[in-house]
Amino acid sequence: MTLREWRSKFDKQYKQYIAELAEHGRDVAQQAFDSADPAYGNTDATVAIEYDGTTDFRIVATGEDVMFMEFGTGVETIVIRDTVQSEVDIRDGSWSESVGGEYAKYGDYWHWHKQRFTGTPPMCGMQDACAEMEMYSPTIATKVFHS
Repeated sequence: MTLREWRSKFDKQYKQYIAELAEHGRDVAQQAFDSADPAYGNTDATVAIEYDGTTDFRIVATGEDVMFMEFGTGVETIVIRDTVQSEVDIRDGSWSESVGGEYAKYGDYWHWHKQRFTGTPPMCGMQDACAEMEMYSPTIATKVFHS
């Protein structure tokens, strides 16, 4: 095999590795969001892969309630991994403070559809996707580069 042939094969394998890694992360995140309890009203997350150039990518979750689904709300708000980015400060009560909501006013609860809530559990879809991609990266690489 010539160097040119090897380089071409490697480039194809690397693109396949990146694609499989990204797809795995997207699938993990979407599955987490899809398992959200509809009783909390947070069920609109869509996860996609955005490529920047040929192999750089990011996984993006969109939807009106995606931030609540990812990090939870109220007393259950949690950030496990700092690799997940958000446009707003993620902490207990931060959203309520920004909109003058009940949780900010009363400190530990709010009402939604006549139900009282103190928090909703985080689905951690994006955070789980990061962990899964880190864990399965060697497996995917072995599969792709040793085929």
